[in-house]
Order: sequence, then structure tokens, then C-alpha cells
Amino acid sequence: MISAAEFAAYNREVARVGDRAAADVESSVLAWCRSHDGATVAEKREAAKLIMEGFVQGYDDVAAEFAAQWYDHRAEQGGARLDQAVTMTTYRPDSVDAVARYQAKKLAKGGDAAFAKACGEYARNDAFRSLNETISANVGRDKDKGVRFARVPTGFETCTFCLMLASRGAVYHTRKSAGEFKHFHRNCDCKIVPGFGDDPDAELVEGVRPKELHKLYKQFKDIDGYGLPNAQADAVKAAAYRASGLSGKECAAYADVLDAAISSASKEFRAKGRSPASYDETVGRLLGLLGKQYGISLSGSREPGTKGKTVFALPDGNEVWAMLEAMDAGDEVVFLPQERDMVPDVRTSKGYAEIKTPRSIRKVADRLKHASEQLDAIGSPDGDVYLSLLRLESEERRAIDVAQRFVDDGTIENIHVMRGDGTIETLNKTDAGLGS
Repeated sequence: MISAAEFAAYNREVARVGDRAAADVESSVLAWCRSHDGATVAEKREAAKLIMEGFVQGYDDVAAEFAAQWYDHRAEQGGARLDQAVTMTTYRPDSVDAVARYQAKKLAKGGDAAFAKACGEYARNDAFRSLNETISANVGRDKDKGVRFARVPTGFETCTFCLMLASRGAVYHTRKSAGEFKHFHRNCDCKIVPGFGDDPDAELVEGVRPKELHKLYKQFKDIDGYGLPNAQADAVKAAAYRASGLSGKECAAYADVLDAAISSASKEFRAKGRSPASYDETVGRLLGLLGKQYGISLSGSREPGTKGKTVFALPDGNEVWAMLEAMDAGDEVVFLPQERDMVPDVRTSKGYAEIKTPRSIRKVADRLKHASEQLDAIGSPDGDVYLSLLRLESEERRAIDVAQRFVDDGTIENIHVMRGDGTIETLNKTDAGLGS
């Protein structure tokens, strides 16, 4: 069995390869477009093709070689005596041409930056496909020696079909439908993992069990039946995935998925007339479904506004993430409308709470001071403050030191620091008044 730590290290290295591929293609395409300001769409498309061809081939080779080395390592660890792994890449000139032609449509609407970003994402995805293709090709070569592979989801891009395939376990060489395992959608983050034992339901990766994946697959099927827009369905699935304990530390990506869903629901709400009924059908429904995956009651409230119109709670993805992560099963969270500055973000089973997600270390003290003022204004000075460092991972230690001073001098009694990896620490007073 591959330990969770080893698998996480493997995924980090894979992500680095993909990130480099995407960054090199995106920056090169954008630089060309900006240095040829008068170029036509056709000229930009052809330039992008040449750029992608060079980088995609190179990074596909890097990904395939890394996968082959990993396959050999896993075989050795599994006690299998196999020939050295071969590399397989998925690069095809016709695919590059098709992508360049399709993505060139973004030039009119999104401009050069959107076009370049899309080209970069293609390079990332192709590197990932070459990685998985190398693993599956070697398993196919070695199937007579008892080698199997399983599909293992690794993040929040897992779709219902991916999960169905993953829930089958290590069955590659025993099913005629094994060709389905070659299906990888755009941004798919599933990994192909080889197994060298006889049990198709074996736990190839620590914590990833096929039978539990099958339960999650049934949850995904239920979510598909809700009839939600794609962004909202993706977020509810991501919440189910996170709540299952499968996901690692990809909290910022998770919050981004939640934010896209809230934006989608808010847009629906506005389009339907901003009424209490339309709120319940859109934002309220989404919040309820997200909370359901964790076993908590998550909702938004409304109240008469200062101008006579009803105002509604419209939290962002960072705030929703914080409450989903911080609350326990059975807890209740009600997001509050934010028309007035001195209203805290939420009312929970424990009382009022404010959520702060600073994006700069310079803003931490100001955000905490404001949180204190908000809780005082509502008559709840002992309320909770959730300091999310989701967007400040590189400055976590300094941010915690700042927060500790607010606890030590009595300005805020309850500060819960939410680190970027999802762990939570409640700060207590220190004798020295320094960082914990």
C-alpha cells in the first residue's frame, strides 16, 4: 500500500510538472501576442500552435519519464519482477491544431490573456494524460504477471463518471470495459495507480478504499439528480468529497469551487427578481445542500434594509469554506446580510461570529480590529473570530503572532486560526504576550 504521505509527494511533483508546462506556454503565447499587437486572430492562432508544439512535446516527455520511474519504484516496492517501464506520450499535432483553433474564439471575448491561459491549460492537461497513459500502458504490458491498476481521485475536479471508475478498484486486466479507464476529461485530476496483488478491492493508496468510493459515487448520482447548474453541482460534489475525508490540503482550490458556485447561485437569484422565494430557490438551496454534506445546517437570512428593500445574505466562497471546515456535525450556521458595516458574518449554534480572510499580512491587524468592533456593536464581545489564512499561507507564522497579541491584550477573547491546509488552532493567552 502506498502511504498517504508518499502519494501526496507524488501528486505534488506531478502538479509541479503541470504547472511548469502551463506557465511556459501561457507566458510565451501572451508575450507573442503582446509583441505583435496588430496580428490577426489567424496569425495568433498559428503562433500559439508553434509554441504549444514545442512545449507540449517536451513536458509530455518529462511527465512520461517521471511516471515510468514511479512505476518501476512501485513494482520494486510491491515485489514484482518486471522489465523496465516504457514511456508513452499523448502528444498529437492534430490535437494542438484543434485546441488552437477552438481557443482562438476566446480572443474576441476574453482577449489575449484568456487565449494564452487556455493554451497553457491544454499543456498541463496533456502532461497529465501522458503520465497516466504511461502507467496504464505498462500495466497492460505486464497484465499477464498479475499487475492491475486502479483509478484514484485526487481533488475537486472528480466527476461522477470518474468516481464510478475509481470505485471499481484495481480491475484493469479483468474487465473488457477497461478502455473506459482511458477517459480523462478536461482538468481531470485522477491518477492511475498500479497494484501488484490479487485483490481488486485492495487499498492501493492509504485511505482510498473502493467500497467507500462506491458510496460516494451514489452520493454524486443523487447530486446529479438535483438539477443544479454545473458550477453549483460541482461545489456540492466537492463538499461531499471533502466531507468523506478523501481530499488532502487543496483548501484554496476548494474555496474557489465554492465561490464559483455562490456566484452562480447569486446570479440566478438576481435574474429571478431578488425575492425571498427566489433566494430560497437559489442561494438558500445551495447553502443547504453544501451543509448537508457535512451534517450541519447551513443557511442565509434576510431582513429589511435601510432603504426599505429586503437585503439578503450573500457570503463568498472563503466564508462558506471557513464555516464548513470549522463547524461540527449537528451545528447550525446562519449567514447574515451585510448591508451595515457593523454586522458580523454569521450566527452559529455558539453565538455570533466574524470571518476574516486577509490577503496581505499588512491587513491582519486591521481586519481583527474591525472584527472586534463588529462583535462589540452587536453586544457580543465574547463572540468568535475565525481568522482564515487560506490566502496567506506564506505568512502564516507572522499572521498568528499578530492574532496572538489581540488575545493577549484582551481585545478579542476567541480567535480560531484556520490554516491553509484546513487545520484549526484556537489561540489562548500567553504569559509573555508573544506568538504561540
